[in-house]
Amino acid sequence: MKKFTILLVFFVALFVTQLSAQGYKSAIGVRSLSTSISGLQVSSYNVSGKLFINPRNAVEGVVGFYSVLGYTSLNVAAFYQIHTSITKVEGLNWYIGGGPGIILASGSLGIQIIGNLGLDYKFKEIPLNVSIDFTPSLSISPSPIQFFPVGFGFAARYVLN
Repeated sequence: MKKFTILLVFFVALFVTQLSAQGYKSAIGVRSLSTSISGLQVSSYNVSGKLFINPRNAVEGVVGFYSVLGYTSLNVAAFYQIHTSITKVEGLNWYIGGGPGIILASGSLGIQIIGNLGLDYKFKEIPLNVSIDFTPSLSISPSPIQFFPVGFGFAARYVLN
């Protein structure tokens, strides 16, 4: 009986945590990504859409452009994220995730694997969500394989529902 009670409390706590892990269902806005490539600071400005597929799991799509040394590139990325609430601050979650990225630049195709670890905040009184994250990436194409350990992102989104 004691094991059953402990299991029941564990699952109820897990369920309650999952219910409170986010305060919105979907949002759309802008996202800035910044990284260093071959010693050059590169920033891109993107459109970002985020959709929670359940109370703790979200997918985010990012599409945008960046320019480096006169070359303009199109970048597309998709992230799967697992959110967990920070109980001391209402509306604040931390998340971990990642996904693929594609870069089209000067007729070449680049493929990346991008991680992200960050904070996501939904304002209570207004339909605004902001997030900041750490986004290291691994470029797997074209060769040679390159690791970019320092990348950061910031997003501001209008909450749809």
